[in-house]
Amino acid sequence: MISADARTLSAVQSDSTSTIYTGASPSAPLKPIQTQKDDAYWFTILPDGHFITESFRHKLFTMNMDGTGRAPLPTDTLAGLPTLCGKDGIAYIQLSDVTVDLWRMDLNGMNRRLIAKNGASPACSPDGKEVLFFNTLDQALYRISLPGGSPVLLSKPGEVLLSQAYSHDGKTIAYASFRKSEGGEGPVASSIVLMDAATHQQLRSIPVSSALPNIGINALTFAPDDSGLYFFNTPGSASNIWFQPLDGGAPKQVTQFTSDLISSFGWSPDGKTFAVSRQHQTWDGVLIRDLASPH
Repeated sequence: MISADARTLSAVQSDSTSTIYTGASPSAPLKPIQTQKDDAYWFTILPDGHFITESFRHKLFTMNMDGTGRAPLPTDTLAGLPTLCGKDGIAYIQLSDVTVDLWRMDLNGMNRRLIAKNGASPACSPDGKEVLFFNTLDQALYRISLPGGSPVLLSKPGEVLLSQAYSHDGKTIAYASFRKSEGGEGPVASSIVLMDAATHQQLRSIPVSSALPNIGINALTFAPDDSGLYFFNTPGSASNIWFQPLDGGAPKQVTQFTSDLISSFGWSPDGKTFAVSRQHQTWDGVLIRDLASPH
């Protein structure tokens, strides 16, 4: 904002840092690991215990479970949302000025190949032979077989809320569906849909409980024992993780964070280590005087 005499400028400068916390489960004590300022926005955990992370600048890195040994992966352009795809691959999105496309690469960053144009928010089957993705054009959920399959439509266009997952036994697909809000502010989560992964037939739809404080069902993830689904929700300035039982019972909040925003969470492939990435944002006032002073 510029003062009336055009001599003073005031502004707000924001900064964001992201830290990964690990533990045995979301409700267990969580400890921060050593991370750099911008390297933990999104992550996936590899079978050998390493992380692949996405930085705020949309670059991919590998690092050890304790945050040490950070090294870049050789991607050609901006990349994000790394997702473990089987035991030897990563699905990720490649960003450009005009499109978001879905790609796959080996764990070392080599053998990169396009999976689907206009594909986002990947979720891989446990064997890595299939990928769920959100199509950014028709806003529908698709499944594609690897390598070289054709996309198969799984939902109505405009129905999916950018959150889908495979169960650990590979038999069930889950995704969050939504409806338009009455006030027109945006989509409102209405249900979690369970689908047979082989036949693509809907098994059941779990209505979103009114116990949720907000509309968000983000990063939908099956529990290690497939007994339910975890997701995070951000009603205000703090995100928390919730658990939705598959029997349709009310969701339960399993973390009690009072600050910071969750960007991603998940388990190691063996289900023994839980990790969550949390962003801390700060705002500082900046005042610049004497803008019109002669040089």
